[in-house]
Amino acid sequence: MRAAAILAAMVACQAARADSLFTPASPLARLFCDRKAYRVGDVLTVIIAETAQGSHQAARKLAKQTDTKLGPGTGVIDMVPAAGFGGKSKIDASGTSTRTGTLRGRLTVIVTAVTPTGTLVVEGTRTVRVNKDTQTFRLRGEVRARDIRPDNTILSQSLANATIEYEGTDPRKTGSRGGLIEQILNFFF
Repeated sequence: MRAAAILAAMVACQAARADSLFTPASPLARLFCDRKAYRVGDVLTVIIAETAQGSHQAARKLAKQTDTKLGPGTGVIDMVPAAGFGGKSKIDASGTSTRTGTLRGRLTVIVTAVTPTGTLVVEGTRTVRVNKDTQTFRLRGEVRARDIRPDNTILSQSLANATIEYEGTDPRKTGSRGGLIEQILNFFF
């Protein structure tokens, strides 16, 4: 009888597999692992720290000299004496254009796809409106799972094929127009 029970237990144990209990897709694994984005629908926070600089210089030099001479008139117009005129012009011009931009912020994005190589495609938008001032962040890019930090954040410099857009109201155009007397004085002065 004992042998039959052992044999029955051995047959039942043959169906057991030797896979790990802690696969990334297992809900049990999420209890013991860092909570990082790895599948469609997961969220990830991007720390935006971008600086862009551009510079352009141009120089132009132009020198021109003109001399023109006319001989004395002949025939009916022989009373016109010999004449001449000339001129010189010189232009030196140069210019420099420099532009610097800095964009800093945090934006939580959603994993919208996972490529066959395991790269996560992320995108997100955040719009903040205070009074009549609207600011919108848009971000789209690709992330390697190994670049994601343990706190489920990633630096914007680690995004591949990144598109980062920021739109906001021009600060020079915000605010009130001032009172009637101030508007009249600004018109004349």
